[in-house]
Formats: sequence, structure tokens, C-alpha cells
Amino acid sequence: MSQIYRVIALQFALAISALCIGSVCAGQQSTAPVISLRYPVEISAEERAFVQALPTLQVSPYQHIPPVSFYDAQTESFQGISVDVFRFIAEHIGLSYHFVVDEGLYVDKLIEEFEQGQFDTLIPVSYNPERAKLGLFTDTYYEGFYALITRKAEQIQISSPEQLKQYRVGVIEKAAAVPYVQSLVPQLKTYAFNDGNTLYEALRANDIDIAVFNQSVFAQDRYRLELFDLEDIYTLYDYPRAYGFLFQNSTDNTRLVDIFNRYIAAIDSSRSVRQHENGEQRLISKYIEQQNQQKLLWLVLLLGAAVLIIVYRAYRSHQRIAAELVRSHQRIVRQHEALQEANRRLEHLSRTDVLTGLSNRRDFDERFNIEFSRHQRSAEPLSVLMVDIDFFKHINDDYGHAVGDVYLQKIAEVLTAMMVRSTDLVARYGGEEFVCLLPETDSDGAVNVAEQLRKAVMVLHAQCADVLPRAITVSVGVATLQGASCNQHQLVKQADTQLYRAKDSGRNCVRSIVLDHSVQCCEPLPLRSST
Repeated sequence: MSQIYRVIALQFALAISALCIGSVCAGQQSTAPVISLRYPVEISAEERAFVQALPTLQVSPYQHIPPVSFYDAQTESFQGISVDVFRFIAEHIGLSYHFVVDEGLYVDKLIEEFEQGQFDTLIPVSYNPERAKLGLFTDTYYEGFYALITRKAEQIQISSPEQLKQYRVGVIEKAAAVPYVQSLVPQLKTYAFNDGNTLYEALRANDIDIAVFNQSVFAQDRYRLELFDLEDIYTLYDYPRAYGFLFQNSTDNTRLVDIFNRYIAAIDSSRSVRQHENGEQRLISKYIEQQNQQKLLWLVLLLGAAVLIIVYRAYRSHQRIAAELVRSHQRIVRQHEALQEANRRLEHLSRTDVLTGLSNRRDFDERFNIEFSRHQRSAEPLSVLMVDIDFFKHINDDYGHAVGDVYLQKIAEVLTAMMVRSTDLVARYGGEEFVCLLPETDSDGAVNVAEQLRKAVMVLHAQCADVLPRAITVSVGVATLQGASCNQHQLVKQADTQLYRAKDSGRNCVRSIVLDHSVQCCEPLPLRSST
């Protein structure tokens, strides 16, 4: 009997230890730096001495715009992309600073206090001409956008900002986007709200049809507040929010801003962006943590009851209890496997466009970062194709969005068939626009793929006349990076520029560019075509 007790006690201790160790490991976070430099920043000994001689900078981080900046009550510290960037630069140049707690004030009140000189620096602030008069802005280190938020059940479809005028639109009353919204929507259909929570409540209560709100904040709130009945249906790319640091206007701060700008031009903040924008991962981690706690509690109770039963009835039921423990273990294993499968499904859904089954923008951005890093190491060419359906608005207008969805699905099938290598990727970039990533593909190869998919789309109508009432074509922009010093954003921008050229050339054609040392990466974009 004593041998049985020792075995059960040992199993009990091992199970508790394994679960506790697993919980600790699950709670550990990577200590790898989230900000790095893409190339060294030159700062002279005199400039470093100047910075270190400055008095301690009083800095007010704005708490209300995750992932850019927020106050984490759990760790009692400021978090976000802005905080990561500011800390990185300050520590590199030896700048003394102190974060001032703003007690939950909103940006208009903070700007008023900044004007009164209550602190030296405000982070972050989105640039506009009025705010630029208050002090010295650094260059942009993070760009965000406004999005159109609706109730999922309504299934509202927006393909251009001009369509807003037919809906009741809500916006935060002091937001930078208010003038832009008022230029699109009649005053009688525009509703102002104090904060994001009241805006969400009005949308869910059907007091408004569409909310214009910061896209990255909504991406966090959707998981933090479990707003799964709401969805982001359209991004206002023509009205970006450029975030910078706002310093008091002084001679010393003019020099300091110049030094900050040199670092801003060189930093790689992609890991910080991924960490703070990933609301889904925080939801999954919270769910897994709750599940682990529940399993630990139930296992303790189960094993405790088993020990009591064994003590009371060991001489009659040893075999039965042993079998019950085996079945209990099997149940735990099955639950664990079911949880893993649920996590895999959730991860797949988070990276997939629901309508077409292609990768979504998030999946493309992550793969693009990986391939761009590989290109920088190997110097192999890297090509991006931007594909846009010609006159797609006419399809939706003439036949309805259901038929338009069928066109999107059929063209997605064509694009998928063109991606013959495991390293190739096609994703839905937004609306009727798709993007293809072709690693280790030169300009000739990329243009050849573009021509093949353009021709394949042209024969869709003949093959699927029963569901595609009208012939349709695509325009394709191709950009190939080959030795030029460009970043990911510039490569995609150049592909987009070539797409505009294809549109301006009569559509149903391919236009391309090779980015090497003879080509400027940052060329101005033409105006976006309306169809």
C-alpha cells in the first residue's frame, strides 16, 4: 500500500511541476530588441556632449492611441511604438528624459498644456499644419490611417470615400479627420462623439451606419473589447496620419530634432510594430492562459480526489483507479489536441481573406518583410506585382456586389494558378486590388508572369460565361528591386506607380520598372484612377 501512495504522490508532484513550469514559460517574453538600426548613424563627439549637457527632458506620452502609445496598467509603464522609438534614440545619444503621466488626458488638452510649457516634448502627435505652428516636429517614424468601421450584419460595401455621403457617419469630435469627413458627408449626416467607446456604442446601437476611426486603434480594441460584431471595411489611404515627436521651439531643440531625424531615417521598427499591432496574439495568449489555469485547477482537484479515493479504498479498487487515471490522462490529451487545432484554425483565419481564400494584407506584410530581408542578404532580385481589375466599379454598379464577388473569386483562382513556386505569394491587397510577391525573380521573369495572368484573365469570360456576364481585364504594375537602396514601402509604392501607368496607358496592359543604382526609388505617385 505504501508503494502505491509513493507512486501517486510522485505523479501528483510531477504533474503540478510540469504545469507550473509550462505556465512560467508561457508567460516569458522575448528580450530581443524591438528597435534596431538599418545602418550606423553619424553623431559627433561635440553633438554627444551637447545632448548629455541638456537638462532632463520632460516628456508626455499620449496614453490613448495603441499601438502607437498607451499606458500598460499591468506593468505600470508606458508602451507602444512611439515609446520604443523614443527610448531607443534617447539611450543611443545619452539624452536624459522623464515620462510625465498625463492622467488619461486627451490630445487636445495635452496640446494645450504643451503650449503652456508644462512639458518639453509630446509623443506621439500626428502632423497637421495647425499643430506644426506650436513647436518643432520630427520626421515621421510611423504612419497610420483612418478606416471605415461598420456592423458586420449590415454588410456595407465601400469602394471610394465619396460613397460616405449616403450614410450616417460618426467621428471623434477633435480627431484630425473631422475636416476631411465634413468635406465628404453632409453636415446633417455627420455625428461627433467624445471618445472611441461612445463611438462604438453608437455604431452597435444603429445610431450611425459608419464610424471613421483610427485603424490601428480599432484593430487593438476589436480584440481588447471583443468587438467582433464590427469590422473594418475600407482604409482611407488618401488621408494618412503621420506620427512624429513634438518639441518646444528653441535653439537647443532645433539641434536635438536634427539628431532625432537622423536616427528616425535609419531605424527599423518593424518588430515593435508587429509586437504592438498584434491584438490577435494577445487575445490568443489570454485565452491560452485562462485554459491553462482551468486545466491546472481541474487537474489538482481530480488528482486530489483520486488520492483520497485510493487512501480510502485502495485494497478494493486499485485497478479501477489506475484505469480511471489513464482515461483522465487521455481526456486531457484530447482537450490539449483540440485546443491546438483550434489555435491553428484561428491562426489560419487571421491570415486569410474570407472572400477569395487568398492571403490577406497581414500575411503579405509578414512574408514581404522576410523576403526583403533575404534579398538584402543575398542580393537576389525581388519583384512585386500590383494587379487591379479594370472598371470593376461598373460590374458592381450594373450587376451587384454578389456578382462582383464572383469576379474576385475567379480572378483569385487565376492568380493562384500563376504562382507555381512555393516561395511565390499572392494576396488580396484591398478591394479589387491584388499583390504578388516573386522572390529571386528578375524583371523579365516578373513581366512574363504578369503577361500570363493578364491573358488568363481575358479568357475568363469565355470559360465562365454562366456566372461572369461581362468580359473583364486587369492592369498590372511590376517593380523589381535589383541593387537599389530601397525599403519595402518604396518597392510596393513603385509597383503601385507602374499600375497607375498601366491604367493611364489604356488598361489591360503591363508596365514595369527595374530599381537599381540608376533609378531613384522615391518618385512621386500620380493621382489614383477612379476605376
